[in-house]
Amino acid sequence: MKIINVTQGTQQWHALRATKFTASESSAMMGASKYQSRDALLKQKATGEQPEVNSFQEKIFARGHAAEDSARPLVENIIDEELFPATAISDEYDWMLSSFDGITMMEDVVFEHKLFNQDLYERVLANDLEPHYY
Repeated sequence: MKIINVTQGTQQWHALRATKFTASESSAMMGASKYQSRDALLKQKATGEQPEVNSFQEKIFARGHAAEDSARPLVENIIDEELFPATAISDEYDWMLSSFDGITMMEDVVFEHKLFNQDLYERVLANDLEPHYY
């Protein structure tokens, strides 16, 4: 993968995401997203029109980013390595992009963080994730 020098959440990052299919859109690509249909995603990519983010969604995103920033040092302590937020394009498919909550310098450990959700927690323990989370 090729690490791209953009800061997550910036205008430049959003502009890059608009031109690629992203890992966070994979459930919509499969038709399994709770938030967006496959047809809506394809229309968005074809037209470049982005859905509006409302203030409620912005607050959820901000909570998630703050929790992620707080959890990263805990994970670093567990794995005894530093993690860096990163955005990367696939070496094989230049239309695929992923933003990582944390990745090691050797790119061999990836950290993904989610806000706590009791149902999701139980599904993770049971190794029974819904396709929405793939």
